[in-house]
Formats: sequence, structure tokens, C-alpha cells
Amino acid sequence: MLKFKQFLVEKTFRLGQDVDMIYKNYFAKYMKDIRSDKWDGRFKVEVISSAFLKSADSKKAHKLNPIHIVMNSKNESGNFYNPISKYISLKINDNALEILKQANMNFNDAGELLSGRKKEWMNDLSENRIKGTIYHELSHWIDDSIHNQHIEKMLIKAHEPGHRDVLKQGSKGVNSSYYEINAQVHAVKQIKRQMSKSKYDSLTFDELVAGSSALTTMTNLNKDAGSYDQWRKDLLKRLSREKLLGKSMKFKF
Repeated sequence: MLKFKQFLVEKTFRLGQDVDMIYKNYFAKYMKDIRSDKWDGRFKVEVISSAFLKSADSKKAHKLNPIHIVMNSKNESGNFYNPISKYISLKINDNALEILKQANMNFNDAGELLSGRKKEWMNDLSENRIKGTIYHELSHWIDDSIHNQHIEKMLIKAHEPGHRDVLKQGSKGVNSSYYEINAQVHAVKQIKRQMSKSKYDSLTFDELVAGSSALTTMTNLNKDAGSYDQWRKDLLKRLSREKLLGKSMKFKF
């Protein structure tokens, strides 16, 4: 049974046009250059206001909680929503780019360096992976904004002595909390929107996980302690409720 607070924030958002706009204007050219060996190793840092977003959910969130979105900043460590400083950081995976640099910017040579991890590395440098990350972080912001800044309040509370575990919200870890699963579902929505129904239905759960950075990080959960299995169970149930459960992902609960 869902907790009342979890029920209140369990909602998905339609952000496709915002995701596509951000990708097209701030990432598409880099991805094209990377794959054609034309990237010079540099990024232009760009910042936009949430006022530029067009979806109904983004407009609502902007009125309540305006933020800035920072693209490709070398000073930021990854992709995240910072509810206290009011900004989202979006960038291409640093580790994937480092491997490319080791291969002297040759995309095919970099893939060969990785042997068994080639497919995973190529996923990190794919349009779908980046769009999934954009969807994930935007959903965190909107979730926080329209639900009375509940994520911001948790972060503030977590800095008080003895309250660190508030971020887990009763789960085994922060990344398997209800608000993280809510954002992970949006990354899955991006995967589905770029696939045919038959292709999506052919995906196993492991293949779904491999296609999203938000989900791939969850494979590091402690399987012996049951953390991974519990997260998988919670996510699959949520995907089922959202009608996002592909036929090949089904799992006995």
C-alpha cells in the first residue's frame, strides 16, 4: 500500500517538448561531432531560465519555483537538481568523454578500448541516454515545485544533526526513495517515447536498466541485503501503474 505522502507526489509529467528543445539546442551538435570525430574537446557553457520551457507542467513549476538550467559546465559534477541553489546541471557523461580523449577523439577506437563495456559506453553517448537524463532532472524540479518544495525541505532537514536518514524516506537508500523512483519513471518514459511499441515490449528489465543512466546506477545496490530486489520490485510496480511495463519486463511480485 502506498504511503499517503508518496501517493500525493506520484504523478508523471509530459515534458517531451522541453526535453527535445534542450537536447536540440545544447547537446545535439556535440553528439554529432563526437560520433564523427569532429569534437575539439571543448564545450560552451550555456545557461537558460526555466521561463523558456514550454510544457504546461514546466510553466506551472516556473511560476512557483523559477530556476536556471546550466548546460555543460566543467565546474559541475554530473547531472542533478539543486533545490536550494535553484538550478539544474546537465552535461554529457564525464567518464565517457575521458575514454574518448584517451583514444585521441576517435569514436570507434574508444569503443574498441573497452572490449566488453563497449555497448554501455556507447549508450552513455547516445541521444536517448541524454534525453532520459534531461527528463529525469526536470521531473525532480517539477515534482519539488508543485508539491510545496518537499525535496528542498528534506535536504535542509537532512543537514540537521541526527536527521541524515530523512532523505531515505523509509527506503533502504536515497536512490530507491519514492521521489527518486518518481524521477526514474520519467527516464523510462523517454526510452519508451523513442521506440516502437514492439521494440519497447521486447526489452527485458536488464535492457531497460542499461538504457538509462538513472537506472544503471541502481545496479550498485547491495544485492545480498535485498536492496536491489526491493528497488526493482518498487520500480516495476510503479511502471505497471503508469502503464509503462513492457511485456518482457514482467516480474512476479
